[in-house]
Amino acid sequence: MAPLFVLTLIFALYQYFDKKNPYYAFMIGLSLGFILETELAFGLFLIPAFVIVYLLFKKLKDFPYFLIGLIVPSIPRLLFEAKNNFLQTRSLITQLTSAKETHPLQFSAAVVERTRSFWQYWTGIFYHQELFISVAFLVFLVIAIFFIKKSSTTKKTLFAFLAILLVIVYAFSILYKNNFFWSYYLDGIQYIFLFLLVSGFHFLEKNKKTTWLPVGCLIIVIGINLFVFFKNATNKNKVPLLGLRADNQIINYLVDASKHQYFCLNIYTPPVIPYTYMYLLSYYADQGKIIYPKEDFVNNQCYFLIDQDEYQFRVDQWREKNIPAEAEKEKTIKFQNGSVIELWTKK
Repeated sequence: MAPLFVLTLIFALYQYFDKKNPYYAFMIGLSLGFILETELAFGLFLIPAFVIVYLLFKKLKDFPYFLIGLIVPSIPRLLFEAKNNFLQTRSLITQLTSAKETHPLQFSAAVVERTRSFWQYWTGIFYHQELFISVAFLVFLVIAIFFIKKSSTTKKTLFAFLAILLVIVYAFSILYKNNFFWSYYLDGIQYIFLFLLVSGFHFLEKNKKTTWLPVGCLIIVIGINLFVFFKNATNKNKVPLLGLRADNQIINYLVDASKHQYFCLNIYTPPVIPYTYMYLLSYYADQGKIIYPKEDFVNNQCYFLIDQDEYQFRVDQWREKNIPAEAEKEKTIKFQNGSVIELWTKK
């Protein structure tokens, strides 16, 4: 849902800069509040960055309206927190301050990783993340900026606002030293890139000498998208087993293997919190297809579900901690997404 509220944020910002109506300041805050509620990590990066840019642009007059809009989506969460002894707040603080289950990055490594992430967000708006097209349009955008003077004040202000916002979000992301920085943390930021790119078309279009350039680029983009559409429409390849489809296949193996008997299962996933597997196990248990597994050996046997992790040392540490020394591996089942299920027996 976060990308949808990024769109409403861009719309509200444009209207606010254009009409100076405090209603749109409220809508801006509302959009940011919903981004926080739908993707917590994105909100934690975006809101402080937004407030800084908001203050830089000296738009303090309607700040109370902005603040009210920001708080409204969080009211249910605040009530929940007050009722439950601030459970989620304490959990978040622990996650941000503890590195026991993760591998903190050095500053230089964080710069490299976050730069790669932002580059992937940019290339992700183009077909197949094509390098040549991504670089070409980035150069196009840089060239277009030199023609910004011919645009309206509203468009220039919004372009500058969003460009600075991206820079500050990037700076904040570098300060976040956790090695886990999933792509969905900032999912929706692609729309800001797209808006800046579309603004570049507008800036060039206002100059008679460069009118052909945006038109030519538009023809290229339409051509590429038509090519991709027809290619995908005629593609008869099987849908790859990734994400939830892959997780469901793995749990279905356990459904069949357990034969509706009590069994043991221990799960390792890179984030250390295997929610998806737990949800699927609970779902099939509610359907009566499986008995929810225990973590202790049953009849001297236990399944160990291990997802892929680029940091192998974490897998090794988890194995050492969870697999008894006296146990022997009976068999290994490998899945298309790289996950494995191992059956271990105590001798």
